Amino acid sequence: MEKKTLISILTWNDHDETIACLRSLGNNLPPGSRVLVIDNGSDVPFDPLDMSGAMEFEHVRLDENRGFAGGQNVGIQYAINHDFDYVWLLNNDCIVPPGVLDKLIGEIESDSQIGAVSPIIVHDHLNGTIQFQGAWNNWESIETDFPKTRDEAVYAQESRPREIWLYGTALLLRIEAVNGVGLLDERYFAYAEDTEFGTRLSRKGWISRVCFDATVIHNTNQGWLTHKPYYHYLIARNRYIFFMENTPKEFRKGLARRLIARMIRVAAELNAFGNKASAHAALQGLMDAMRKKYGGYVVDKRFAFINQLLLWHPYFLATIIEEGITGALKAIGRRGGKL
Repeated sequence: MEKKTLISILTWNDHDETIACLRSLGNNLPPGSRVLVIDNGSDVPFDPLDMSGAMEFEHVRLDENRGFAGGQNVGIQYAINHDFDYVWLLNNDCIVPPGVLDKLIGEIESDSQIGAVSPIIVHDHLNGTIQFQGAWNNWESIETDFPKTRDEAVYAQESRPREIWLYGTALLLRIEAVNGVGLLDERYFAYAEDTEFGTRLSRKGWISRVCFDATVIHNTNQGWLTHKPYYHYLIARNRYIFFMENTPKEFRKGLARRLIARMIRVAAELNAFGNKASAHAALQGLMDAMRKKYGGYVVDKRFAFINQLLLWHPYFLATIIEEGITGALKAIGRRGGKL
């Protein structure tokens, strides 16, 4: 029986990239595929006529920006309601070479325990260098670990199959798995919702895999220090939420203090680089996480003075939070009076 796959593409104020993505899909999609473009409350609505005659697709416009999680949940729910077997969450800033979706479907159908599959994702502007080829949570260091080489990525996938999670950039999901674990967590709005979803899949017994024979090109060109404030706000807030809610018991000692200290140090790096707006956004994200404020980024000027205090001597403050006053003094001694 022919498998049905929905390609769900979210667009928000960058419709030229959406059109380029659609054109790359062209007529290279396997039988049983359908494309859904979701306009996530753009200031200027996406006009389907811009693609008139180029390819067929469905179009939905949302009244407001619901973030990646909320917007793509519309696509996932559409796939569930219309009895699709798979849904491919595809960033609108991706270019898809021919045959990619066929390979992803082949990978997910190779094992009934596979709930999610991603291609290798490469940067479009760095000579095709790899952006993503799998990841897993390092609970001890409260970090995400990424393989540095293809061999390491393959080994990680084979040696820790139920720990791997995948970026949402070009993520093929089995609808049966989604029905078992639920939709994306909309509290995250954007960023880290894929980490949480992949972790949820693993804990429910599903496997996430990278298809090393398939590659998607991702149009992203910013280093983390130059990212805009909304990015650092969401990363800081969602990182705190994710690790506080998901870290296993054996790694939870001092968890909140370690996360707070880590984010103060990140804000200090941003501030030293000259990206002061992002430093303040990251600190607001941390505080919003602790007071359980979700959704998108809205500058809260009430935090401006507090942020200035936190950035006065951030490394000393972070060490006090993480290790206590005695630990901070010992650290100063070990480092010759510097932190």
